[in-house]
Amino acid sequence: MRNKVIVAAAICLLAVTAVGLSCVRAQRGHEPPAPVSSANISDVDPEYVGDDEIVIPRLTSAERARAVEIALADSRVKELLEGKKYAVEEVGVWHTADLEKLGASVYIRLEREYQIEYDWPVIKWDEESPTSPLGREVRDRAALPVQGLDVLVYLAEERVVAIMPM
Repeated sequence: MRNKVIVAAAICLLAVTAVGLSCVRAQRGHEPPAPVSSANISDVDPEYVGDDEIVIPRLTSAERARAVEIALADSRVKELLEGKKYAVEEVGVWHTADLEKLGASVYIRLEREYQIEYDWPVIKWDEESPTSPLGREVRDRAALPVQGLDVLVYLAEERVVAIMPM
């Protein structure tokens, strides 16, 4: 249970960081999103965290590129991006509390804020999924102001498991 809480906290931290980055960019009058290319995607995987120098797994450039391909090919992501200008801005590693690499978090920034009502696919860690590193995939219907999408890609199965509005 502790591992699930730590992983959930890490995902929340990633989400808060992405929102914070979006807010800072918006305050600076950031230009509209550039076309998607590997040249403008940030590598946000740290080599370690904290004073203990815990080594965090890293994504290879091939894994990073594949995660972006998988995210943008997902029918739900396509539906959410349809008719909107966007840029893939950051790709970071997604891992368990035991530092097992699961996949990638792909942050897609929208040109502007949109009000979107959707059945958001999210992951819940609870007693019904005690042994799964992925938790349980559920839908959470909500109408929210959205400036970007944080897309979790499970690389072992090459699929999107969660899309979180930012």
